[in-house]
Amino acid sequence: MPTVGWLELHLGTRVEIACRAEQRNAGEAAVQAAFAEIQNIHQLMSFHLPDSDVSRLNRRAAREVVTVDPRTVKVVRAACELSRQSQGYFDCTTAAELVSDGHLPRPASSDPPDPDASWRDIEILTDDTVSFRRPLWLDLGGIAKGYAVDRALHRCLASEVKACLVNAGGDCRVSDTLTASVTLDVPGQRNDQAATIQLSGGSLASSCTGSGGEIRESAKAGPHYDGRRRRPPQQTDFCLGAVGRLHDR
Repeated sequence: MPTVGWLELHLGTRVEIACRAEQRNAGEAAVQAAFAEIQNIHQLMSFHLPDSDVSRLNRRAAREVVTVDPRTVKVVRAACELSRQSQGYFDCTTAAELVSDGHLPRPASSDPPDPDASWRDIEILTDDTVSFRRPLWLDLGGIAKGYAVDRALHRCLASEVKACLVNAGGDCRVSDTLTASVTLDVPGQRNDQAATIQLSGGSLASSCTGSGGEIRESAKAGPHYDGRRRRPPQQTDFCLGAVGRLHDR
């Protein structure tokens, strides 16, 4: 059974999608559909694109109700629930700090965020409308990337394929019909010391809190922030990158 897949740049990182199908053309069509789904999520939830749902919310939601795609609302709702469960340690409104420290560009034509704003100021009114109680800058970042990986895998499996792997810069998910060998790459560590995980029918997220990866040279710290203190966590720096490979069971 042929394996079909390739790499493309999306979500600010390299995205790999690979699948197995009885016919190669069916596999290629499935991978193309999965990449199209990832691109759709990127266009909806990118902090960088001026016409994305996230950018429109940051410009207008503190002054009026904004209509967005239901998929955007779904991710915002999940982010707010995670903030609630983590008691605010996770907060999707730390974009002001990320902008200040050089990790994100300053949004154009947006009201300055209220320094006291948090996830609690996000009001989800319906399945496609959102407003903010006070000016804030929303950044869905990694949670949107994980959602895009899930959507891409489901889109691929809806086609005529037997197995699928989606790896977006360390956020990796594989279908339950295959096993992927996932290697965690830590900067400064020899290849023979890298940990390898056998992943089947599940997902794995890896990330970076240090100065490695794609962090800007001008950035003052890593891109992860303690949402309650609005500053980077005090911990040992680390950087993990997942690399997946398909294996027969």
